[in-house]
Amino acid sequence: MHSPLLSMAIGDGDQQFIGVEYCPTAGIIKEYLPTNAPGKMVDFCLFIDPENGPSCVENTAAIKAIEDLRKVLPLSAINHTDLFFLLSRPLAVSIETKKRGGKEEEAELQMGTWHAAQWKLLSRLVSNAGGALETLPFIPAIVVQGHEWSLGATTRENNQTILWLERRFGSTTSALGVYQIVWGLQRLARWAEDTYWPWFRKNALGIVES
Repeated sequence: MHSPLLSMAIGDGDQQFIGVEYCPTAGIIKEYLPTNAPGKMVDFCLFIDPENGPSCVENTAAIKAIEDLRKVLPLSAINHTDLFFLLSRPLAVSIETKKRGGKEEEAELQMGTWHAAQWKLLSRLVSNAGGALETLPFIPAIVVQGHEWSLGATTRENNQTILWLERRFGSTTSALGVYQIVWGLQRLARWAEDTYWPWFRKNALGIVES
């Protein structure tokens, strides 16, 4: 049910700059886990594939920087997960799905733990690159409960991850709701390409824009 809708909005080709991956088996790398927290997983994520990005000096430099970083990062991953397909692809947006009637608190715990690990990785990369973590205002997330799709986010304050509760933006119970979901997903994909990726290049990879 979720995969066709995500493919409709984002696409499912192998040569995409912003792609979507089904990743329920992607575990959090232990170095990024919050203290005593279990390795909570999510179901889907939007990733950035620099190899399929725009041909430009900054992008070429970013690909090289990622290759160099992977030589020293845990599990040779440029993100906080151990999934082989994603090792060289930065993650931008995470999606957690629950059946109708599923516990909302469990979805929030999973997303909060997942994002805490992502913020910890970004903090490490930014510190090494001399960037500014505070210039990334938030990381968005989607939580799906049954038919209802909601947008959430986390922010970083004093080394603490703050989870902001979800706001519904679409539902699969109506054609209009499906259109709203597709539009919302496409907006997030555009954010990943136009906002997050330039921020990541500059602050996490140390690429100076020309």
